[in-house]
Amino acid sequence: MTFVSEKSARRRRLQSATVIMAAAPVVRTDGRKPAMMRQLKTERDPLERAHGSARWEQGTHLTIAPPSFIPEVLPLIDATAQLCRHPRHPFVEFSPTHPSSRLCTDRSVVMAAVYGPQQVLARKEDVDKLAIEVCWRPPFGLQTPADVERETTLRRTLEQIVLTSQMPRLGIRVVVQVIAQDGSLEACAMNATCHALMDAGIPMFGTLVAAAVAVVPGIGPCADPTEDEELGSTARGTFAYCFRGGKPGEVPKNALAQHECDVVYTKSGGSMSEEEFLGMAVLARDACVEVYMFMRAAVIEWEEDVENEKTRLEERCKAVAAAIEEHGVDGATEIFRFPYGPKGTGYEAKRKAEGEPAPMET
Repeated sequence: MTFVSEKSARRRRLQSATVIMAAAPVVRTDGRKPAMMRQLKTERDPLERAHGSARWEQGTHLTIAPPSFIPEVLPLIDATAQLCRHPRHPFVEFSPTHPSSRLCTDRSVVMAAVYGPQQVLARKEDVDKLAIEVCWRPPFGLQTPADVERETTLRRTLEQIVLTSQMPRLGIRVVVQVIAQDGSLEACAMNATCHALMDAGIPMFGTLVAAAVAVVPGIGPCADPTEDEELGSTARGTFAYCFRGGKPGEVPKNALAQHECDVVYTKSGGSMSEEEFLGMAVLARDACVEVYMFMRAAVIEWEEDVENEKTRLEERCKAVAAAIEEHGVDGATEIFRFPYGPKGTGYEAKRKAEGEPAPMET
């Protein structure tokens, strides 16, 4: 009789689930493979009045699909407008002269803003740790019970990530504004909130990364599902990880080997077997690794932009000081009243390259 421990059996099931996922050759309706995510895009500090803000976007990529993937009604412009859930974001671009049409998926866009740390009301104050308040705003209309549940989920997740013990008696307010939703909404909100906390300088244990997975009939577990895939799925889930460690200013080649990865949030629902759940967990972990590497690259790019702006301002201050010493205050004001520097230093070329109009003479 051979004894097999529960840990070994679980490891074997996890390996078998990984093999099944790797062997899946099925292509989804938008042209992606089951493990492929939509294009990621982020923007730092879109709101000037907030202490930290970020915009997170998933689903802006364009897929070239053969005519077999596209229904017959898509060439009709009127029918295309009826099929589009968000008329402001049309998702179909086609060329009558080209044998294939370009099918562009819709997107999920979330903007997060952080206010604080700042003093809070006495009834919300905690003498031992930082108080976190989350406000979830839907794209239109009033809040629903599902939005209130998302507020609670996000607040509890942030309490595990933020170093709340370092800022007692203070509080931060996180506002999550949903701009467009087409699946993976909670994961987008968590990723946007993490970037907003970084922009606000809030100390954290690590980087919060989230990804959504859905089991689509006939395909299996799919990463970053769209809204249609989530509605037609038999099971769905959202997984959040905390990545710690690594060298600052460097994008890791293997995030799992070079960083500590801990699960901080898991939510799943629907009908699924244990193998399907393990397959969802493996797929979500790989998707989170991809999102984490994208985050690291974005943060490094932000830091480089800040350093370049700092260097540019220092050089301009030195030039202004030298002009004041040589021409006086009035002369320096006349020289540096143009945004691209004094005349005679390529001002006209820089202005035309940027497409800026000529300044008005006073």
